[in-house]
Order: sequence, then C-alpha cells, then structure tokens
Amino acid sequence: MVSQKPDGSGNNETNRYPRGKGVGGSSLINPAICTKGNPENYNNWAEITNDLTWTYNNVLKYFKKAENFHWTDQYAPVNMKYHGTKGMMTIQHSVPHNFLTQTFLDANIDLKMNLTDYNSPSQLGGSVFQIFLKDGKREDTGSVYITPFLKRRNLRVLTNSFVTKIEINSLNKTASSVIFTNSGRTFRVKAKKEIILSAGVVGSPQILMLSGVGPHKHLREIGIDVIKNLEVGSSFVDHPLVMLGFKSNMTITEEPIQKKVADLCQGKGSLTSFTISQGVGFYRVNPYGNNKAPNVEVFPLVLKYSQSGPGLYESDTDIYQAYFADRDQQMGFYFSNIAPISRGTIRLKNKDPFEYPLINPKFFSDVNNTDIEVSYKGLELIFNMINTPSYQKLGFKYVANPLPPCESFTKSSREYWYCYIRYMAAPFYHGTGTCSMGKNHENGAVVDSKLKVFGINKLRVVDASIFPTPIAGHTEMPVLMVAEKISDEIKAYYL
Repeated sequence: MVSQKPDGSGNNETNRYPRGKGVGGSSLINPAICTKGNPENYNNWAEITNDLTWTYNNVLKYFKKAENFHWTDQYAPVNMKYHGTKGMMTIQHSVPHNFLTQTFLDANIDLKMNLTDYNSPSQLGGSVFQIFLKDGKREDTGSVYITPFLKRRNLRVLTNSFVTKIEINSLNKTASSVIFTNSGRTFRVKAKKEIILSAGVVGSPQILMLSGVGPHKHLREIGIDVIKNLEVGSSFVDHPLVMLGFKSNMTITEEPIQKKVADLCQGKGSLTSFTISQGVGFYRVNPYGNNKAPNVEVFPLVLKYSQSGPGLYESDTDIYQAYFADRDQQMGFYFSNIAPISRGTIRLKNKDPFEYPLINPKFFSDVNNTDIEVSYKGLELIFNMINTPSYQKLGFKYVANPLPPCESFTKSSREYWYCYIRYMAAPFYHGTGTCSMGKNHENGAVVDSKLKVFGINKLRVVDASIFPTPIAGHTEMPVLMVAEKISDEIKAYYL
C-alpha cells in the first residue's frame, strides 16, 4: 500500500494506493475487468510517438494474441470479430445474467443509448463486464505467463526481492546491473543484453529516480546524483472515481454462504465478480475537440453502510456518515472521468528506496475546469438513468443528506455537485503516464516508441507508466497488449 498526498482538489484526505507485490503484480488484486480502450486512444499514441505501429489497427492483433475469449452470457452484446480465442488469458462474463444487470441495460435502451461490446471499436453505450476469469477464479498474469514456465533453464524468478537501484555508468550512460535485496542481503545482477523495468506506475518512476534518472531539480534536492534529466513521474494521471447512492424499494436478499460456495465451485455466481450487477456503460458527455472516444464510465452496484468504511477509505467520518444517512441497503452507481486532462506527480520522499514515494494525482486541477465538468455531466447522466421507467419502477430516489463541506451551496445546484465530486473523488487505480512515451524528451517523454529510456542505453520500461495519454477503460488489458508488442520487437532484434 502506498499513501497518497492530499491532492489539492478540495479533498484534503489521504487515500491509499494499493499495489500487487507478487508474481503477476496488480493483476493479483484488481477487479479483473478486461477493457481494451478506444481506437482513438491508440491512434493518438501513434501521433504522439510518430510511430504508426501504435495505431489501433496495428495493436489489435496483440490484444487478440493475449486473449482467450468465451461468450458466456448470451444476453451480453459481443462482436467476435474483435476478440481472440487462442490467447493465454481467459476472458468471459460472470454468469448468470442477473436482474440488476438487465435493469441497467434496459435503462440504456430507455435513453436510446446503444447496447454494445465495449471491447469493439463501437465502445459508446451500455454493456456487460468482460472479466479475466476461468472456472470461476481470477486469471492473473503470473499464473498464466510465468508459473507454467518456471522449469525453463533460461528463466529464474526471485520472490521476496526488492529492487533498490539500477546501476548506470555516468560516462557512457549505459545500464549495467540491478541492485536488489533478498532476505536481508544485497545482490547485484549484471545484464548481458538489457534491463527491462516493469515495476508499475509507482515503482518504475521510483526506481528510475533512485538510479539518477529523473527531474534534475528534484533529484538534487534530495541528494541524488543526476545521470539523465528526464520528466520521470511528472505526468501521472488516474481516473477520479465518484460514488452516488440511491434509495429504492428493491430488496437484495443475501444468499446463504453455502449457495455462494456451491455456485463458485461451478464457476458462476456472486463470488466470481467484484460486483453483483455486471452492467457497465461508456459514454461521451460534454464533448470537446473532435474526439469521439468515451470520457465517462458508469456502473451500478449495491451499497451498504459499514462501520469500517471511514478507516478503510481514510475518509472523514462525518462525510462518510452523512453520505450514508439512511443506513438501509441502497443501490448506487460509480462514475469516473476516464479522459482527464489534469496531470499529477510522483516524487521521492527521500533517498531511502524502502520509503513510499509521494503521490499527488491533482484531480480536477486543469485551469478550465473541464475535468470537473465532465464528471458533473456523468452525474447528470446517472440522474437521467434513474428517472427512466426501468429504474423508476424500482422506486429509485436520491436521499443522502448534504455533505458537511458542501452545505453552503444550494442542494442539487451545479456548485453543490462540483463540491460533492471534489470531496467524494477517489483514485480508480488506473494510474498511467509516469514514464510516458513520446517522440523526444524535450516534450516531457521518458521513453521512445520502442520503450527505451531516452539517453540511457540498454534500459526499457514496459508497464502502464509508459502510456502517454489515459486509456478509456481499465489498464490491465492494454498493458498485456504493450507487453506482447514489445516482446515481439525484442525477439526480432536479438534472435
């Protein structure tokens, strides 16, 4: 777990930023949602890098190469043309298709929204989650890509190890070895060909900066010798996630644990997914520019007050309790701006490699308030949705008391909701951009289109930190695509 700094967006709370520290990384702990993003995301990457191999049409084959898709929910919209069926990672729907999922899809129809396969180019509209799932269990990248091959003579995986630094020759700017600790001892491993850094959106910039690669002013302030001045950690971006709760006349009966376990043994049921409802929608609200990619993600969920809530989310207790003023079971929605303009930072706290870095997402910090307006329009969309016949027949209504920090604003005014969004926003844990890809480092890029670190020989970064712009969706599948693409390029170069 990594603590975030207060982001200055209006909410001065400190949130947790969890990371998966195991073989498979954060695929061990994330919600296991498979989203590929929008074609415009990748066409934009190709333009930013001046490398056409990053266009959607060129990266689609790598998405399909990683994917073993199974259409398990006959009611879910799917376009098989854009899915792979022979890849390593099993992807399917959580079954059975339930009433809450169908209600969400029906509400989209009420609003004359499309029902779509969000992992096709036609991403806009209502859909059903596609999940990294096999036989009712999470598919993580470690158990799929690493564990089956541990007996290979040319592979050695060390667990309980912590990388503290990459040694880089300051004269010829060549990465030569990796320093790490294991069981209290320090080791050095020399690289014959090159070093690939895949420590994630937090770990990769941290290791680079500890190794002397990063913003020269910041490194000098904390006493690290600068080997290469690059804007490492300077373009951090995450999707701000906001929760909105409603009262309804629905009764969600808790299933006996015996039935849940029995369903799980058959690879189905509520224990095979992170949320009861499997509905999800991607929408374009408050359009700016010519971009046609979605900028809001919405999905419904069952909400329930918990005494552990304030401690778990590091939230202000008064705010949390005010939100759950009616502690009966509620229905709710999460919504997120998935195309934010605001950029944050990741910085070292000091030279200690075991000290958590400082994460500042700077949500809603763009000067034109575009990000907060997009989130506000997403909130309006949810209110339009709950006023459809599909939700009104279930008695949906908004009942929460005003949040204490926002009581000075007229309830339900734009100003009130702006305040609400700022205080309720939390990270979606879709962090990207801290070692961003680009044409050259003069424009703030850290790696080139081959993911080689600018100005440093024999060093690449391959993880979500290289995304130059955020993806319209969750990040695991795009990381798999990037890994498949770069592995082909590495093999082509060395073999």
